[in-house]
Amino acid sequence: GDEDGLGGAGRALDHGVAAGEHGREGLIDGDFFTHDDLAQLAQGVSFLNNRIAGTTSATLSLSTHGIGREALLAAMEGKGTLDARNAEISGLDFSGVFPGGTRDPSPGSFASVAGDFQILARRIDLSNFVLDHPQGRLHADGRIDFSHALNIRLHPSIFQAAMPPSSAPFPVFLRAG
Repeated sequence: GDEDGLGGAGRALDHGVAAGEHGREGLIDGDFFTHDDLAQLAQGVSFLNNRIAGTTSATLSLSTHGIGREALLAAMEGKGTLDARNAEISGLDFSGVFPGGTRDPSPGSFASVAGDFQILARRIDLSNFVLDHPQGRLHADGRIDFSHALNIRLHPSIFQAAMPPSSAPFPVFLRAG
C-alpha cells in the first residue's frame, strides 16, 4: 500500500535513506508525482502536523547519494512544482500584509497556492509562488532551511500593479521561525 501518502516518491526516499543509514551507499534518483491531502502528508513531519490542510498535486525531480542520513541530506538536489487548493496554514497571520490591515477570520486560508521550488544546499528555495487569499493575491519567494528556519518574502500583487518599476519598492514582509 501507499501508507506514507507519497506513492513512489515515498518508497524511493524510504529505500534510499534506509540504505544510507545502514552503511550502504544510498541512492535516490528519479521523477515523482503526487496528488494528496496536505493534512495526511503533514502527519509524518512533526513541525507541520496539524498546521497545514488542503489538497495538493506536486512534481519532484530528486537525486542524492551517500552513506548516512547527513551525507544523503547534504547531497540532495532537486526541483519541482506545487499546486494546492483550499490550503490552510495555521499559526501565521497574513492580515498585516494587505493594505488596511483588516482582520480576516481565516488569515491562513488560501483558495490556491502554486509555485516552483528547488532543493539544494540543505534548503528548499521557493520562487514564483502565488497565494490566492480572500483579501487578495500574494507573491512569495524565499527559502526553507532543512533546520526548519523560514525566510519567505511576501509581496501583495496590488502594489506591483499600482507602482511603476522606477518608483520606490513595495513592502516586503518576512516570516521567519
